[in-house]
Amino acid sequence: MNKKILGIVIVIFAAFIGSYVANHFLNKGSSFDSTLMEVSASVNKQCPIAIDKETRLDTTIAGPEKSFTYFYTLVNYQKEELDSKTLTENLKPNLINNIKTNKDMKPFKENKVKITYVYKDKVGNEVMRILIKPNDYL
Repeated sequence: MNKKILGIVIVIFAAFIGSYVANHFLNKGSSFDSTLMEVSASVNKQCPIAIDKETRLDTTIAGPEKSFTYFYTLVNYQKEELDSKTLTENLKPNLINNIKTNKDMKPFKENKVKITYVYKDKVGNEVMRILIKPNDYL
């Protein structure tokens, strides 16, 4: 699996979510937790979403307390075929950099959202869980 391509796809999708929050909900005056729940519900209506030939977004969950979780499946791999430590080490810096530099992620930064990325293999075993805390990107 090409780790660089997977990282790029994840960063692009994170930017999409940030843009979606900024453009569709933040100007409605709702609490940010409510905004995250609305975003999650909207994204989940479109799930599953094929991100690329290797990765599928299955669902998202908002909450509790300003957190947002993405659940992905690596559709062509089993846990035993992957080096989760190396994948995590390669993906996490890219995700943090995206939050820091992408203007569409500004609502997440301003509201100090904890973002978790959970990856499962093609049979449902958890491969890795990447937690990005506000301290990581502020």
